[in-house]
Amino acid sequence: MDCFTVLTAVFLIIGLKLYYSRNQKKCISRKPDDFSNKFYVTKVLKTPTLSGLSLKMAVWVMESKLGKMLLAEPLFQTGGMSYFRNIKLTEHPIFYPNHPGTMANVATEDQNEAPSDDNMNTVNSTFPSIQVLQTLYKSKSVTPLEVTTNALAAIKKMENLNIFVRYDTKSVLEMAEASTERYAKDEPLSPIDGMIVGIKDEFKVKGLLCTKGLGFPMSGVCEEDSMIVHKLRMLGAIILGVTNMHEIGIGTTGINPNKGFGACRNPYNSKHVTGGSSSGSSAAVASGICTFAIGSDGGGSIRLPAAFCGLVGLKATFGRYTLGKAEVSAYTVTHSGALCSNVSDSALVYSLIAGPCVEYPIGSYQPKPVSKTLKPLKEFKICFDERWFKDCEADVLLPCEGAINVLSGVGMKVDKIEIAELYDTLIAHRIIITGEMHCGMKDVMQEHGSKVSYPTRALLACSNCITTVDYFRANQQRARTCQQISQIFQQYDAIITPTIGCAAVSINEQDLPTGALNVQETCKIMKYAPLANLTGIPAITVPVGYTTKEGLPIGFQIMAAWWREDICLTIAEVLEARYPKKEAPNFVHIIPKHAR
Repeated sequence: MDCFTVLTAVFLIIGLKLYYSRNQKKCISRKPDDFSNKFYVTKVLKTPTLSGLSLKMAVWVMESKLGKMLLAEPLFQTGGMSYFRNIKLTEHPIFYPNHPGTMANVATEDQNEAPSDDNMNTVNSTFPSIQVLQTLYKSKSVTPLEVTTNALAAIKKMENLNIFVRYDTKSVLEMAEASTERYAKDEPLSPIDGMIVGIKDEFKVKGLLCTKGLGFPMSGVCEEDSMIVHKLRMLGAIILGVTNMHEIGIGTTGINPNKGFGACRNPYNSKHVTGGSSSGSSAAVASGICTFAIGSDGGGSIRLPAAFCGLVGLKATFGRYTLGKAEVSAYTVTHSGALCSNVSDSALVYSLIAGPCVEYPIGSYQPKPVSKTLKPLKEFKICFDERWFKDCEADVLLPCEGAINVLSGVGMKVDKIEIAELYDTLIAHRIIITGEMHCGMKDVMQEHGSKVSYPTRALLACSNCITTVDYFRANQQRARTCQQISQIFQQYDAIITPTIGCAAVSINEQDLPTGALNVQETCKIMKYAPLANLTGIPAITVPVGYTTKEGLPIGFQIMAAWWREDICLTIAEVLEARYPKKEAPNFVHIIPKHAR
């Protein structure tokens, strides 16, 4: 894009600025407990894709005082971020979604304890699942040291996918040797002792840097683990290393232009993205390097890459997993969790690492994690908003409609409903997550702003336009959305949607040096994610097929009431049994050949 085009775009945006200033909308009042206005907004953001010189120039303008008014503010309004300035709400705001009222949705009479490692079902043994590996370890057919050695070799073999950014071979082998000794004595610490785990670059790993995907260290080598990593170590898991991520978690593709990171590439097709921001964690499992991996989810960042890479990704109830000592910015919408190759592994990991943590007070009050429901399948009641459900590309819609038929076929009742204020929910989440990221990055930007990538700087410049009124009203909307969703879950066990509005998008190699800003693409990818982040309800993605042309995975999302992860896992297990998994073309076997 030449300078003339950029200048034309700038004048166009100035015109938009004048248009918005002259056409103020009338204030709309929302009545408490009134969700009768179920109009579905299909608004597509039509903004130019910026990369290279055009992106650099746009950022330079937006970061200036004049540019904030002439460029950042109009883009902010184009993205709907000023929406609540014309909405009058009377609800008390909820700044954290796990408020006391959500406890009423827990019904323990149809729940069961977590499955033991002896009765887990493994759908596809191609992946190095927990059950397969533990059986091999217990029988002495294979040792954790052998598998770990193969995993380390696999990192180098898969370097072109940009999965891992940091690891310490010596430390990893020491963990593997210790696990091997425990199995030799028949004294494993837990069912995940000896499992190979990747950790997203938002969680501290002792002895390694933690940079949140930034191209420079914010502090020195970590002297301690984040609490979720500490839990894994205490259970005997082998922490293989730190995985790649979209810079500061602010994007959905996994393309990170910073040196040492690069575009994380999809194991099913290296010309396509993994999704983000837990990009390296998803690729680590989909490529076979890891048994499971840890990610975080502020706006779909576990579910989106899991869906793009054919994995199971569980975003549990807000506060279920600890974020203690983690380097996250968007505190009131972010959840930590695991990306796994199958539902059984997801249920087991959930049962082992979920629960209260002294370093994370937000999750202190929660019912006991349960991963299995005793409720008969024929008693399940599921709902979906057909307008929302179908607002995706054809490649996604077809297999997801097939998944509905599968659920109906096992006796579950599936109803069509209309959910009110879905657009309001989307905008509220957008304001909260970007506003909190802006606050979390303020000191970093003041000291190292020029070292941050251009797409991140552009988004942070726009979020600088968020006012206290915007943030306050977004949290009032959070209260309304929680209330409406609570009403829905009084009648239904789950809400279902596609996980993403499209299959994994292709990587434009020309954009890699600077990264790219494609707001329209981001919105399409995130379409179904924000509801669960804003309200804190659990949500899981499970693969339900592949695109016809390129064989890219398609994910299906199940959302349940607060603390009812067992509902998500049970429905996901039903779907998983009907959809055989395909091994990714970029896949390595870390289990020795003689033991497969």
